[in-house]
Amino acid sequence: MIARSGPIIRMTTSKLSLSSKAKLSDGNLVPRLGLGVYEMSDHEASRAVTWALEAGYRHFDCAEWYYNEQSVGSAIARFLASPNCRIQRSDIFYCTKLQSNNGYDAAKRSIAQSLKKCGLGYIDLYLIHSPYGGKKKRLESWRAIEEAKDQGIIKSCWGPLVRAERFDHPVIVELAKKHSVTPAQVLIRFSLQRGYITIPKSVSKQRIIENADVFGFELDEQDMQQLLTLDEYLVTDWDPIGDPSA
Repeated sequence: MIARSGPIIRMTTSKLSLSSKAKLSDGNLVPRLGLGVYEMSDHEASRAVTWALEAGYRHFDCAEWYYNEQSVGSAIARFLASPNCRIQRSDIFYCTKLQSNNGYDAAKRSIAQSLKKCGLGYIDLYLIHSPYGGKKKRLESWRAIEEAKDQGIIKSCWGPLVRAERFDHPVIVELAKKHSVTPAQVLIRFSLQRGYITIPKSVSKQRIIENADVFGFELDEQDMQQLLTLDEYLVTDWDPIGDPSA
């Protein structure tokens, strides 16, 4: 997929499960639930990815900025090479991201380094991690990414937006009690029902399993409306709409 704005996914099935996928605008499929590895050490990332694979995850969200691409890729490769493994590389969706917009040549080097570090043969999704760098350098970065997609090194590409979290809000806590789940599970389920691709991060085996256990309950229309009213425009990092360097 190559797009900078507008809808990027559409539902492929009305019934959600760990194997549910969304279709990108270029036709490629992405698992709706994945594991994030932000701020994980190499050891933590390796363990978390292994536990996630064992729990049924097939989508892994990495980044040049996380400095653990090699450990994530190695953990995936080891799992695929294990005697009892019944899946193959094509069943895995590996995403990584460009650290900064420093122009065409820098982006080409970053793509090559990320590909070498992960050791998976290709990158399923390559993102521009932040909007900063100015319009000229962003466009140069994008040109390098488009070329890599044309070469088959990258399957899909896009520029992402922002992230946020609110686990302690009374409404979320109350909904968690209603459904006998955790606040995190409520938010993951809400995100999935909204049609989003959802990437929770954890270094805990129990929480990795728990984060995938969100398909045994469903938020009703009233639950969803309650959660939708909580929007506070809580931007926790950059806001590309207000990028001062645009």
